[in-house]
Amino acid sequence: MKKIHVMAWPKLCSMLLLGASAMFMASCAQDGFDNNEAFYGTITSGDQLVSPDGGTFKVKSSADRSTQTISWSAVTGALDYKVWVYKSDAKIDDTNPGEVMVSDSLVHNPYVAVPRVKNTYYRIEVMSAENKAENNPGADTKTEYKWDTFMIEITVSNAAEDGGGDFYKYLQMPAHTIAKAIADNGGKECPVYFYFKPDVEYTISDEIDFEGHEVILCSESEDTNKIPVIKLEAKATFKTYASLQLKNLEINGADVVKKALITLHDAPQGEQIKSHYHIESIILDGVKLTDITGSILTDSKQPYCVVKMSINNCIFKLETEAVTNESLIDMYSGSQSGMKDFEVINSTIYGNGDNAKYFLRYNNSARIDRYGFDSSDHTTMTYKNNTFYNLLNSEGQWGNYSGIQNSTIYVVTNNIWVNCGAGESARRLLSGGRIGSSEATWLNNTYWHKGAAKDQSQYDTSEALTTDPNFKNPAGGDFTPQGSDQLTKKTGDPRWIPAN
Repeated sequence: MKKIHVMAWPKLCSMLLLGASAMFMASCAQDGFDNNEAFYGTITSGDQLVSPDGGTFKVKSSADRSTQTISWSAVTGALDYKVWVYKSDAKIDDTNPGEVMVSDSLVHNPYVAVPRVKNTYYRIEVMSAENKAENNPGADTKTEYKWDTFMIEITVSNAAEDGGGDFYKYLQMPAHTIAKAIADNGGKECPVYFYFKPDVEYTISDEIDFEGHEVILCSESEDTNKIPVIKLEAKATFKTYASLQLKNLEINGADVVKKALITLHDAPQGEQIKSHYHIESIILDGVKLTDITGSILTDSKQPYCVVKMSINNCIFKLETEAVTNESLIDMYSGSQSGMKDFEVINSTIYGNGDNAKYFLRYNNSARIDRYGFDSSDHTTMTYKNNTFYNLLNSEGQWGNYSGIQNSTIYVVTNNIWVNCGAGESARRLLSGGRIGSSEATWLNNTYWHKGAAKDQSQYDTSEALTTDPNFKNPAGGDFTPQGSDQLTKKTGDPRWIPAN
């Protein structure tokens, strides 16, 4: 039999709106998709195709939020997909399949764009179509994915009568409270999007308490070269016991005194799962943090499980003065506190090499089953294509979370660590090198410490890069690698890799 050979889908530059070309821009109003989406699965000519993996579906809105593009991972061997799309004012379920928007449409690429209406429920069904050239029958079942567009959207005014650009004062005004916004939305609790104007400097003069509301703070513009600046004053912190996302913002914390950027609430409300308060996600995406003097996040000594924390496409410049529990990301002091999934991707994090001992710290009693998940499930720790420089003090240990050592899947690839703590990043990322029955994937990592390669081969079982990455000007915040190995392998944060 002939084996089908495939390659990754090329970068997507435009989207189809029911077959017609329509230029597409990202919005912070929906989750996005990876433009380097790879094929999954293996197949031989004559085999029946499968339908897309339901876990890979993502939705992204256009800049004006009038259209939305639904994407999924390409299926090996599939050249076309049959697509059905439905919408409804009421929740879609077995008794309400929804109104047909697209019926049995054949699309060539693994995405489709449709009109987007606010406060509407949607459902898509996708099936891999027959590949006649390779004699692969089409899938015999559809993959279904549901989402909705229920959200509250607010553009933050910087007018004098609205607090003069002080977001704290803005939210204190009766006309701008989150409670009023929800009341104006018919009392329906849904994500609240605050859009900040580009090229405007905002301030936050005091602690902002989002309580149990899911909040997204992001730029009004899609131009990442012109993002809003938010200057934090001495008492400023984002306080919450619900999901929080920061996207395409620059946040300056030089004036903050002994406060974390994100403070998980010291008086959380609501249902507990196995004595834990669950927060679905804490996401920092496209965020530039400058002169952050405290922790990035702290659990306020409460029993939290953050289901997912993601740091993606960010630059953090830390001027650490005081942190909680010696940690830049502190989930230590709450009873059995920790995270299920933690990731840092395509980011640069650098500091003054002082005060903090741990990059990430969980309570040592944290464990997947104690969060309320099945004991057969896993926690995950993912580091891909990052640059880390001059973080932690001289005794610094990258991670401390011994309770999860038998239930974690580690993926650590294409990272550069230079002068971070005691230099044993791989060992300490595994919490002292104790991998137990966990799984780990390593590739092309650099561990450079005080002018020499730090041997981590007992822990990182791949072939690490052992040459100096030779950053161009780290003191000035330029982490362009000049080391041939790092340039050849294209490791570290991709923003620093020369185009040629």
